[in-house]
Amino acid sequence: METENEVIVGCTDPTANNFNIDATQDNDNTLMTMCTYDGIPIPDGPDDDEVECPNGSIESIEWGKPSCLMPQVFAASDVSEDTIRMTLDWYGIAAREWGNYGPVEIYIVGESLEAAKTLEDEYCERHKALDSKWKEEWDCANENYQIFTHYVDEGGAAVSTFMRSYLDYDFSMVILSAKHPGPHEDDYKPVVLHEYFHIYQHAHINDKCGSDSREVCERDAKMGGKNKPWFAEGGAEYMAQSLYSKQPGVRDNYFQEVMRWKLEGSLEGYKDQDLRLDQLSYDSEVGVYDIGSWFIAYLIHNEGESAFLDGFYDDLNELGFDTSFEKNFNKTRSAYLEQFDIFLNQTIDEIMTIIPENSQSVTNSSCVNNETQSQLNPGVTEVNLTQEIDGEQVVRRFLIHSPENIDSSQCYPLLFVLHGNGGEPDGFVNQYRGLVNEGRFVAVYPAGVENSWNLGREASTANDTEFLESVADELQSYGNLDHERRYVVGFSNGAGLAQTLGNGSDYFRAFVAVVTSLTTENIPTEQSHNPSVMQILGADDDLVPYEGGEGVGGHVFLSGDESARVWAEHNSCNMTAENTTLGDGSIRTLYTNCIDGGEVVNYKVAQTGHFIPGNFEGDLNLLIWDFLSRH
Repeated sequence: METENEVIVGCTDPTANNFNIDATQDNDNTLMTMCTYDGIPIPDGPDDDEVECPNGSIESIEWGKPSCLMPQVFAASDVSEDTIRMTLDWYGIAAREWGNYGPVEIYIVGESLEAAKTLEDEYCERHKALDSKWKEEWDCANENYQIFTHYVDEGGAAVSTFMRSYLDYDFSMVILSAKHPGPHEDDYKPVVLHEYFHIYQHAHINDKCGSDSREVCERDAKMGGKNKPWFAEGGAEYMAQSLYSKQPGVRDNYFQEVMRWKLEGSLEGYKDQDLRLDQLSYDSEVGVYDIGSWFIAYLIHNEGESAFLDGFYDDLNELGFDTSFEKNFNKTRSAYLEQFDIFLNQTIDEIMTIIPENSQSVTNSSCVNNETQSQLNPGVTEVNLTQEIDGEQVVRRFLIHSPENIDSSQCYPLLFVLHGNGGEPDGFVNQYRGLVNEGRFVAVYPAGVENSWNLGREASTANDTEFLESVADELQSYGNLDHERRYVVGFSNGAGLAQTLGNGSDYFRAFVAVVTSLTTENIPTEQSHNPSVMQILGADDDLVPYEGGEGVGGHVFLSGDESARVWAEHNSCNMTAENTTLGDGSIRTLYTNCIDGGEVVNYKVAQTGHFIPGNFEGDLNLLIWDFLSRH
């Protein structure tokens, strides 16, 4: 649920899960559970406009711009540590999927009225200290205005956005409670995802509301209309249930089951009334969340998820709701709603055909588990292999990074991650811990000889294609791995090796090259295979010039555009490229309809050199994995 006047506070790292839970003693001897960070940045009020990230980079704190800024979490004293951890785990899944936006304060309410009152008092004192314009008489809880206490009896969850013209400190607040649903129920998890999607929605709107609720606030219009939940709640519910269905351990066809339940529970009531979907209010007797989620399902089925998540929301702040809607969905709101109503005239089974299945059963014959195979160990395992280099036997190492909780029924894809020149594989453990622990893949971090990969001009003289294929062969002895879904991402010198593997190995279905294009010595030939390719290149790179020419190590690089075109031509793609200018001025070039359903994508990242920020396109790691996992 998305509301206007509620609030919450605490702490987590959505990308690494490295928070600690502490209990703090208040003056009245009431305990309130809070969190502390191991070097993770949190907001400190309206004057705190920059943050130092764990990797040492400095990022500005701007509304609507993803960053490393962590949410703060405050839980009432009767809320368990397990509830806090579970809440933060699912918040992190959402933040990694849709981008880490903030500042965010999370408040978790339990079953104790006194503990909830204490939480209200702490909230009041915190914001009086943070914002000189915060007024106790109307911004804090009182006999006419309950912030957390009513959740003790009523339960539920909410998000409030404090983009107010009369306040200095902009933030969003998430409130979660002990019932309807409670943390002991499975439904609690998609509710956390649902509330975070409201954070995503509001992050794409910069308008501020005034103190008079009778005034027209543009934020309401951009959410689909004041007190009109069809688009905001329908979108949050559809996206939350879709994301939840993809998580390890969720039963097969969960998404189909829940969407059928929503359809069967709301369709008849919707058809039996006369109001159009966008005119239904929160207190309507029709299940507007449910029928709204079906409108979003219909929209995404027709236009694609990218048009909804990236196109519509990227244009929303500048163009407004209706203009952005028509631009990205190719029809006016009214025309689409009329078309949706016609769609609903089909039988339930016919309507259900647009919902994708989410079977997670192990069906791939390449994933065989038996007693003769080695078992994956949770966390990080170091493995050594011997390779002959210049006539000598050299011991080389690689790391296997598995989920902390391995699901023996799952078949995990493999992601090989290649460091840059001078790098080490160990640095990737923290970078990919979140995605690995979610069960998206098992990561493999090989080490280059002399901290480099041999592209012909480096310190190493090793045959690195041979080495990585040997690593892949060694992993065949482990169970729970899907050897038909093997991918590579490389950075800098490692990206050069990724390009080489694309040319010279059939072990990998797709690769991503970060800050390195093809060289004149490394062009696909007729013998090369046809991997899907993504390049992410800095427009202002001095080491690997985007426009091509001699660069680092004396290599002569193709321009980024030419490198992508060469791969597209080699892969027999449709050579009419789709060019999109992103909000930060970066340019995405997309070639589709390639061999075996592949694609070639090139990003020219604006105002960036030989380093791509971690928050590019919301989350660089997630952008990379989303691409690879499609192939």
